[in-house]
Amino acid sequence: MCPRRFRPVDLTSLHNDADVMRWINGGEATPLSVARDTTLPTFMRTPAPSRGYWLAEYPHGSFAGWFSLRQETDGASLGYRLAQAAWGQGLGTEGAQALLGIAFNTPDLNRVSTTTYEKNTGSQRVLDKLGFKPVRRFRLTVDVIEASETAPTTSAEVWDGDELEYVLERRTWARDVANGI
Repeated sequence: MCPRRFRPVDLTSLHNDADVMRWINGGEATPLSVARDTTLPTFMRTPAPSRGYWLAEYPHGSFAGWFSLRQETDGASLGYRLAQAAWGQGLGTEGAQALLGIAFNTPDLNRVSTTTYEKNTGSQRVLDKLGFKPVRRFRLTVDVIEASETAPTTSAEVWDGDELEYVLERRTWARDVANGI
């Protein structure tokens, strides 16, 4: 898989697939106006060479999904979303590993966090393989749901469960890389 910076044309099919979006916003399609006015500008911003959104594509050029590193007060936040055709092929692990390399090769960054829905066992397996450790369980608030730039929804009550937060520290990542894990 070859990560590259995001282009607006790549968003529509992924964010309108109900199965892809079920753990993100309850399966709602992203209206074109929201994609154009909110999500695309977010994806196009490049705050730093080691932060932003990357589109993932297969070597032959077809779309696989996207990955992100966003700045947080105490590190960076990893995100990803893959097309159904990419599920179960190790692409989530491969793409996240590439972004963790970018993140942890940034001298001042010592921690990467991420969240996933409690029923999204596929993402939980990816995070476990990468060495992330669960640190807390929480319920999203209406304000957080309504403010999302990558998971727009018309209903703030789409989640019937909790989010799980995971963390990976630089020292754990460095140890695992040195050991070939």
